[in-house]
Amino acid sequence: MHITCPSCQTVFAVDDDLIPAEGSRKVRCSVCENIWQASKSNSDDLAAPMAALASDDKPAPENGDDPMADANSLGASSLGANSLDASTETTKPLRSGSVPHPRQKRRRLPRPLTMAIASIAMLAIIIGGAVIWRNIVSAIFPSTIAIFETLGLPVIPDTSVIRFEAIRGERNGDTVRIRGEVVNNGIWPTHAPPIFISVQDMIGTVLAVKEVELDELVIPAGGRLPLNVQLTLDEPLRSDVDTEIVAIPVARMPGNRQ
Repeated sequence: MHITCPSCQTVFAVDDDLIPAEGSRKVRCSVCENIWQASKSNSDDLAAPMAALASDDKPAPENGDDPMADANSLGASSLGANSLDASTETTKPLRSGSVPHPRQKRRRLPRPLTMAIASIAMLAIIIGGAVIWRNIVSAIFPSTIAIFETLGLPVIPDTSVIRFEAIRGERNGDTVRIRGEVVNNGIWPTHAPPIFISVQDMIGTVLAVKEVELDELVIPAGGRLPLNVQLTLDEPLRSDVDTEIVAIPVARMPGNRQ
Protein backbone atom coordinates (compact mmCIF):
# COMPACT_ATOMS: atom_id res chain seq x y z
CA MET A 1 0.00 0.00 0.00
CA HIS A 2 0.98 3.67 -0.28
CA ILE A 3 0.66 6.49 2.21
CA THR A 4 1.18 10.22 1.71
CA CYS A 5 2.77 12.63 4.14
CA PRO A 6 0.18 15.38 4.76
CA SER A 7 2.94 17.92 5.26
CA CYS A 8 5.31 17.51 2.28
CA GLN A 9 3.08 15.28 0.11
CA THR A 10 5.82 12.65 -0.19
CA VAL A 11 4.40 9.23 -1.09
CA PHE A 12 5.81 6.08 0.53
CA ALA A 13 5.31 2.41 -0.33
CA VAL A 14 4.80 0.32 2.82
CA ASP A 15 4.03 -3.30 3.55
CA ASP A 16 0.32 -3.88 4.15
CA ASP A 17 1.15 -5.66 7.44
CA LEU A 18 2.74 -2.54 8.94
CA ILE A 19 -0.54 -0.65 9.00
CA PRO A 20 -3.34 -2.25 11.07
CA ALA A 21 -6.53 -3.18 9.26
CA GLU A 22 -8.51 -1.25 11.87
CA GLY A 23 -7.35 1.86 13.63
CA SER A 24 -4.15 3.66 12.74
CA ARG A 25 -0.44 3.80 13.41
CA LYS A 26 1.77 6.76 14.20
CA VAL A 27 4.49 7.27 11.57
CA ARG A 28 7.18 9.84 10.97
CA CYS A 29 8.09 11.20 7.47
CA SER A 30 11.76 10.57 6.75
CA VAL A 31 11.80 13.64 4.51
CA CYS A 32 10.31 16.43 6.60
CA GLU A 33 10.09 14.68 10.03
CA ASN A 34 6.33 15.25 10.19
CA ILE A 35 4.40 12.84 12.42
CA TRP A 36 0.87 11.69 11.58
CA GLN A 37 -1.52 8.77 12.03
CA ALA A 38 -1.53 6.43 9.02
CA SER A 39 -4.39 4.03 8.43
CA LYS A 40 -5.80 1.82 5.73
CA SER A 41 -8.59 4.30 5.14
CA ASN A 42 -6.32 7.20 4.21
CA SER A 43 -3.78 5.19 2.18
CA ASP A 44 -3.11 5.89 -1.50
CA ASP A 45 -3.18 3.37 -4.33
CA LEU A 46 -0.38 4.40 -6.73
CA ALA A 47 1.27 2.20 -9.31
CA ALA A 48 4.54 4.16 -9.53
CA PRO A 49 7.62 2.86 -7.65
CA MET A 50 8.02 4.59 -4.25
CA ALA A 51 10.55 4.66 -1.43
CA ALA A 52 9.82 2.15 1.31
CA LEU A 53 8.64 3.47 4.66
CA ALA A 54 10.35 1.53 7.44
CA SER A 55 8.76 0.51 10.73
CA ASP A 56 9.77 -1.34 13.90
CA ASP A 57 9.04 -5.00 14.54
CA LYS A 58 6.53 -4.33 17.34
CA PRO A 59 2.90 -5.11 16.57
CA ALA A 60 0.65 -2.08 16.25
CA PRO A 61 -1.92 -1.69 19.05
CA GLU A 62 -5.49 -1.37 17.89
CA ASN A 63 -6.09 1.77 19.93
CA GLY A 64 -3.92 3.73 17.51
CA ASP A 65 -1.44 4.73 20.25
CA ASP A 66 1.38 2.59 18.86
CA PRO A 67 5.08 3.43 18.89
CA MET A 68 6.08 5.78 16.10
CA ALA A 69 7.58 4.20 12.97
CA ASP A 70 10.52 5.90 11.31
CA ALA A 71 11.82 4.91 7.86
CA ASN A 72 15.39 5.54 8.98
CA SER A 73 15.15 3.32 12.11
CA LEU A 74 14.03 0.04 10.52
CA GLY A 75 16.00 -2.48 8.50
CA ALA A 76 15.02 -3.55 4.99
CA SER A 77 14.13 -7.05 6.24
CA SER A 78 11.02 -5.74 8.04
CA LEU A 79 9.56 -4.52 4.72
CA GLY A 80 9.45 -7.88 3.01
CA ALA A 81 9.26 -8.00 -0.78
CA ASN A 82 8.55 -4.28 -1.05
CA SER A 83 11.88 -3.27 0.49
CA LEU A 84 14.52 -1.52 -1.59
CA ASP A 85 18.14 -0.65 -0.94
CA ALA A 86 18.23 2.95 0.26
CA SER A 87 21.38 3.61 -1.81
CA THR A 88 19.62 3.10 -5.14
CA GLU A 89 17.99 5.87 -7.06
CA THR A 90 14.65 4.05 -7.26
CA THR A 91 14.14 4.34 -3.49
CA LYS A 92 13.79 8.12 -3.57
CA PRO A 93 10.32 9.25 -2.45
CA LEU A 94 8.09 10.36 -5.28
CA ARG A 95 6.09 13.56 -4.96
CA SER A 96 2.37 13.29 -5.44
CA GLY A 97 1.38 13.92 -9.03
CA SER A 98 4.91 13.32 -10.37
CA VAL A 99 4.40 9.86 -11.85
CA PRO A 100 6.83 9.62 -14.82
CA HIS A 101 5.31 9.56 -18.28
CA PRO A 102 6.52 7.31 -21.10
CA ARG A 103 9.22 8.89 -23.26
CA GLN A 104 7.68 10.50 -26.29
CA LYS A 105 8.86 9.23 -29.65
CA ARG A 106 10.63 11.67 -31.91
CA ARG A 107 8.77 12.65 -35.00
CA ARG A 108 10.48 11.45 -38.14
CA LEU A 109 10.26 13.00 -41.57
CA PRO A 110 8.41 11.00 -44.22
CA ARG A 111 10.71 8.69 -46.15
CA PRO A 112 10.15 10.40 -49.55
CA LEU A 113 11.05 13.77 -48.03
CA THR A 114 14.16 12.29 -46.38
CA MET A 115 15.25 10.78 -49.69
CA ALA A 116 14.67 14.10 -51.48
CA ILE A 117 16.76 16.02 -48.93
CA ALA A 118 19.56 13.44 -49.16
CA SER A 119 19.52 13.63 -52.97
CA ILE A 120 19.69 17.44 -52.93
CA ALA A 121 22.58 17.37 -50.46
CA MET A 122 24.47 14.83 -52.59
CA LEU A 123 23.87 16.90 -55.73
CA ALA A 124 25.16 20.03 -53.96
CA ILE A 125 28.32 18.17 -52.94
CA ILE A 126 28.90 16.95 -56.51
CA ILE A 127 28.37 20.42 -58.00
CA GLY A 128 30.62 22.05 -55.39
CA GLY A 129 33.37 19.52 -56.08
CA ALA A 130 33.05 20.05 -59.83
CA VAL A 131 33.42 23.82 -59.37
CA ILE A 132 36.44 23.51 -57.08
CA TRP A 133 38.22 20.99 -59.30
CA ARG A 134 36.89 22.34 -62.60
CA ASN A 135 40.34 22.35 -64.23
CA ILE A 136 40.57 18.59 -63.72
CA VAL A 137 36.89 17.95 -64.53
CA SER A 138 37.10 19.92 -67.78
CA ALA A 139 40.27 18.08 -68.77
CA ILE A 140 38.44 14.77 -68.32
CA PHE A 141 35.19 16.04 -69.85
CA PRO A 142 36.13 18.84 -72.32
CA SER A 143 32.45 19.50 -73.07
CA THR A 144 32.10 21.09 -69.59
CA ILE A 145 34.45 23.96 -70.49
CA ALA A 146 31.64 25.93 -72.11
CA ILE A 147 29.42 25.40 -69.05
CA PHE A 148 32.05 26.72 -66.63
CA GLU A 149 32.83 29.70 -68.84
CA THR A 150 29.12 30.52 -69.15
CA LEU A 151 28.95 30.60 -65.36
CA GLY A 152 31.94 32.97 -65.27
CA LEU A 153 34.32 30.32 -63.92
CA PRO A 154 37.60 30.40 -65.84
CA VAL A 155 39.33 27.17 -66.78
CA ILE A 156 43.13 27.22 -66.94
CA PRO A 157 45.85 24.59 -67.29
CA ASP A 158 47.58 23.46 -64.12
CA THR A 159 51.11 24.64 -64.85
CA SER A 160 52.36 23.42 -61.45
CA VAL A 161 52.48 19.82 -62.75
CA ILE A 162 54.19 20.66 -66.06
CA ARG A 163 57.88 20.03 -66.55
CA PHE A 164 60.20 19.73 -69.55
CA GLU A 165 62.57 16.93 -70.39
CA ALA A 166 65.31 16.46 -72.97
CA ILE A 167 65.20 20.07 -74.20
CA ARG A 168 67.87 20.56 -76.85
CA GLY A 169 68.50 22.96 -79.69
CA GLU A 170 70.28 22.86 -83.02
CA ARG A 171 71.53 26.19 -84.34
CA ASN A 172 72.22 26.89 -87.96
CA GLY A 173 73.16 30.52 -88.52
CA ASP A 174 70.26 32.61 -87.30
CA THR A 175 67.86 29.63 -87.04
CA VAL A 176 67.43 27.47 -83.94
CA ARG A 177 65.44 24.21 -83.99
CA ILE A 178 64.27 23.14 -80.50
CA ARG A 179 63.07 19.68 -79.52
CA GLY A 180 61.99 18.13 -76.24
CA GLU A 181 59.05 16.75 -74.27
CA VAL A 182 56.32 18.35 -72.16
CA VAL A 183 55.46 16.07 -69.22
CA ASN A 184 52.40 16.06 -66.96
CA ASN A 185 53.89 15.13 -63.60
CA GLY A 186 50.49 15.06 -61.81
CA ILE A 187 48.03 12.28 -61.04
CA TRP A 188 45.20 13.88 -63.04
CA PRO A 189 44.90 14.98 -66.68
CA THR A 190 45.52 18.65 -67.40
CA HIS A 191 44.98 21.00 -70.28
CA ALA A 192 48.02 21.45 -72.48
CA PRO A 193 49.25 25.01 -71.84
CA PRO A 194 50.90 27.34 -74.33
CA ILE A 195 54.71 27.21 -74.06
CA PHE A 196 56.76 30.39 -74.03
CA ILE A 197 60.25 29.70 -75.39
CA SER A 198 63.20 32.07 -75.47
CA VAL A 199 66.79 31.75 -76.62
CA GLN A 200 69.32 33.70 -74.57
CA ASP A 201 73.05 34.08 -74.56
CA MET A 202 75.06 33.24 -71.46
CA ILE A 203 74.76 36.75 -70.01
CA GLY A 204 70.95 36.72 -70.26
CA THR A 205 70.41 38.72 -73.43
CA VAL A 206 67.24 37.52 -75.18
CA LEU A 207 68.01 36.59 -78.75
CA ALA A 208 64.63 35.19 -79.85
CA VAL A 209 61.20 34.43 -78.33
CA LYS A 210 58.17 32.50 -79.45
CA GLU A 211 54.96 31.16 -77.93
CA VAL A 212 53.85 27.80 -79.27
CA GLU A 213 50.85 25.56 -78.71
CA LEU A 214 51.05 21.79 -78.50
CA ASP A 215 49.31 19.54 -80.96
CA GLU A 216 47.18 17.85 -78.27
CA LEU A 217 44.70 19.72 -76.07
CA VAL A 218 45.04 17.52 -72.96
CA ILE A 219 48.07 15.86 -71.39
CA PRO A 220 47.09 12.61 -69.60
CA ALA A 221 48.25 11.95 -66.06
CA GLY A 222 51.93 11.00 -66.29
CA GLY A 223 51.77 11.53 -70.03
CA ARG A 224 54.14 13.46 -72.28
CA LEU A 225 53.79 15.40 -75.53
CA PRO A 226 56.53 16.23 -78.05
CA LEU A 227 57.77 19.80 -78.33
CA ASN A 228 59.04 20.93 -81.71
CA VAL A 229 59.64 24.58 -82.51
CA GLN A 230 61.87 26.63 -84.77
CA LEU A 231 62.99 30.18 -83.96
CA THR A 232 64.81 32.81 -85.93
CA LEU A 233 67.40 34.82 -84.04
CA ASP A 234 67.35 38.57 -84.22
CA GLU A 235 70.84 38.51 -85.69
CA PRO A 236 73.32 35.83 -86.72
CA LEU A 237 75.73 34.67 -84.01
CA ARG A 238 79.16 33.30 -84.19
CA SER A 239 79.36 29.56 -83.70
CA ASP A 240 81.47 29.99 -80.58
CA VAL A 241 78.76 32.00 -78.73
CA ASP A 242 76.91 29.76 -76.28
CA THR A 243 73.14 30.03 -76.05
CA GLU A 244 70.55 28.84 -73.54
CA ILE A 245 66.96 27.67 -74.16
CA VAL A 246 64.27 28.67 -71.62
CA ALA A 247 60.80 27.07 -71.76
CA ILE A 248 57.94 28.32 -69.50
CA PRO A 249 54.34 26.97 -69.41
CA VAL A 250 51.72 29.73 -69.58
CA ALA A 251 48.70 29.56 -67.24
CA ARG A 252 46.25 30.32 -70.01
CA MET A 253 44.11 28.25 -72.28
CA PRO A 254 45.52 27.87 -75.83
CA GLY A 255 44.04 30.05 -78.53
CA ASN A 256 42.28 27.12 -80.17
CA ARG A 257 40.33 26.61 -76.92
CA GLN A 258 39.33 30.22 -76.32
